[in-house]
Amino acid sequence: MKNKIENLLNNLKPEIERDFSDLISIRSLKGEKEEGYPFGREIGKVLETGLNIGEKLGFKTRNLDGYAGILEMGESDDYIGIFGHLDVVPEGTGWKTPPYTLTKDSRKFYARGVLDNKGPILACIYGVKILRELGINFNRKVRIVLGTDEESGMSDMNYYLSKEKPPVMGFTPDCKFPVVYGENGVLRIKLTYPLLEGKSYRLERIEGEYSKAFIPDYTKICYQNGEKIEEIVGEGKKAPSNNPYLGSNSLINAISSISDEILEKLDAGSAFKEILDLFSDVYGERLGIKYKNPETGEVLVSLYEIKKNEEKLEVYLSVRYPVNCSEKTIVEEIEKRVSGKFEIEFSMPSVVKDREGEMVKKMSEAYLEMTNLDSTPVTTTGGTYARKVPNIVAFGPSFPNEKGIAHNRDEYIEVEHFYKLIKIYALAIYKLLEIE
Repeated sequence: MKNKIENLLNNLKPEIERDFSDLISIRSLKGEKEEGYPFGREIGKVLETGLNIGEKLGFKTRNLDGYAGILEMGESDDYIGIFGHLDVVPEGTGWKTPPYTLTKDSRKFYARGVLDNKGPILACIYGVKILRELGINFNRKVRIVLGTDEESGMSDMNYYLSKEKPPVMGFTPDCKFPVVYGENGVLRIKLTYPLLEGKSYRLERIEGEYSKAFIPDYTKICYQNGEKIEEIVGEGKKAPSNNPYLGSNSLINAISSISDEILEKLDAGSAFKEILDLFSDVYGERLGIKYKNPETGEVLVSLYEIKKNEEKLEVYLSVRYPVNCSEKTIVEEIEKRVSGKFEIEFSMPSVVKDREGEMVKKMSEAYLEMTNLDSTPVTTTGGTYARKVPNIVAFGPSFPNEKGIAHNRDEYIEVEHFYKLIKIYALAIYKLLEIE
């Protein structure tokens, strides 16, 4: 089966790259809700493009009220579900190539969404297409679900599950290899600090590009000094908020470059000192939450935004914690140490799936056969549809040591790896079809 998949794939590459380019060309950021377009017209456009690709390749297709696209192959009451997404995060600045044009050099495809997640879900679509061309018996329906709101809260899956029954097994190609059986807990926290009266310097504004998805790479802090507006600039390196150690936080860098003399005179100085003291360590030691487990990883803290709101300073951070650590413990320890008003803005508890089950074993076998790499199931700091959708796990697309690519500028996927994805997913789906 492995050789048959590889041989057929070579003939499909020109068509695959045309479809890949079509998906990439749409700037599928979440927009204003309209009738028939719950996440905006660009999301609606990319969804229709994905459905058209599926129909062309022989899938039965259906648009689920603009919340998701459904591509199906085979007939049965239950189904194997593959859940990916077509929405993307903002492209940001500083790209070497146009972010919404699929650019290919000798080694890589570049564009927003090539890795997260248009490329991987297209790989799954073509994996199923290859199995159909090989005459595989779809004794159980295979359903590919094109999500549309993964980057902004996964409300698409809430809607999907209110209308459709969950799969009996499956995966989301939106994390890393090998099979991910557990996803760490996530907290997003807001801290509010008063701006102190009686100080001679007044904070005016904090400028930069901020998102819960990443730590920032540029910050400008502006404060009033008498009649003058002074500026402090901090530069850094953007990194996903679930892997902050891969980057350098411009908020921390900007604050750390402010002299003690200025901090003493600045109305935000006291808050800035606490921010530096508690949040400059991404492993949470100063917060009393430096928990680590050899199997499930460690706590990660990402300061992703600070903004002035009237006479208050609002500080936003995300905390990822291992599956064997409780949210209650994390909250209690942080509350002990911060002076700002503490609010939980978002909570996503950890989730653990059966790592010894037949589904995980079959997918691990496919990965091992196609790569000859260690296939021991792992956990992740990320959050995927596997938190929302019962009976699925995360599976790919990033290979070991591939980190910090998805939400960054010049997002890429290696050409060789992209085509390897199609082979892995085709073989994994074939093996899942073998399960009674």
